[in-house]
Amino acid sequence: MNYQVCSRVALGGLLLLLVGCQAETDVREKELRPVQVLSVAQPQNTTLRSFVGVVESQQEAAVSFRVPGVIQHTNVVVGDFVEKGQVLARLDPHDYEVNIAELEARLSEAVSAQRLSTIEFERAKSAQQADAIADVDLDRARSALERASASVEIIQRNIQKGQDALGYTYLIAPFSGVVATKNRETFEQVSPGEPVFQLHQPQLLQVSIDVPERLIGHFERLQEATVWNQRLNIQAPAIVTEIATKPDLLKRTFPVKLALDSDYGELLPGQTVDVSIVKGVAAEGVCLPYSSIVEYEGQPSLFIARESEAHSIPVEHVEMNSKQVCVVAGLQKGDQVIVSGADYLVEGQKLGELQEMAR
Repeated sequence: MNYQVCSRVALGGLLLLLVGCQAETDVREKELRPVQVLSVAQPQNTTLRSFVGVVESQQEAAVSFRVPGVIQHTNVVVGDFVEKGQVLARLDPHDYEVNIAELEARLSEAVSAQRLSTIEFERAKSAQQADAIADVDLDRARSALERASASVEIIQRNIQKGQDALGYTYLIAPFSGVVATKNRETFEQVSPGEPVFQLHQPQLLQVSIDVPERLIGHFERLQEATVWNQRLNIQAPAIVTEIATKPDLLKRTFPVKLALDSDYGELLPGQTVDVSIVKGVAAEGVCLPYSSIVEYEGQPSLFIARESEAHSIPVEHVEMNSKQVCVVAGLQKGDQVIVSGADYLVEGQKLGELQEMAR
């Protein structure tokens, strides 16, 4: 009986020992987690930023009449090339011609009144010298002459304004270019400043992009960039020419314009393109896959593999694009950054197999 009890106790102890060993083995195997790493070849000093932009003409204008009226005729259609000074359209000039004729008649009347005032002033002047009239009568004659002369000058100025208005019934091309849009047709009434045509120069292009507040400090005048359109298989160099210093009120982004150095055929205003700009970051900056950055102990961090253990390093975010994030982390050449599996690691955790990530 005692023998059987002892045997059972011994067997139970052996089972507990085996289970404990198995549990210890499971924990050890659980701790030895295989991870994927990326070796730091050399801390990078540049990063690539990409933006979506819209192609524009470097020179474009909404052309409008300076006076109101009814369009008598238009001389161009959309797509026409026009020279600087060419007449694009004409308003009905009848009302302006009638106004000038009326002013010219009033001028004749004013000149006649001025002539009479001059004669009366000379008579009054002679009479005053002969003590035939009082000084006040001479003053009245002089005042009448001055009023008549002023009336002549006013009407002459109004005639000049009328002639200018008549000239403004012609809509003139301010520069050589192409008619992009036509907003009004013959016989339509237009107001001053109402766009009739849109002119642009499609051979001189620029690209407009919207830059977030956190990135605008990385831009500078004459900075080089690359513009490409995958559908048209076009890749072109560009240079930053304009950087806004105030954000757009609605989008809260800063407009930046980049000039293209030549005509690229099928690339037209209004098309969308991708813009990439290379800009230096901190000397120790490194660009890594998004999966390598985790939140550890309340701050952005990454883990490196060192002597088969995981060690956390706090990072400072510098920049990101669609494929990677660039950080300042004090990494050295040869450090192995854990890029897969970092979410499950803790400081000092033993690591299993290190699988090198292909670049």
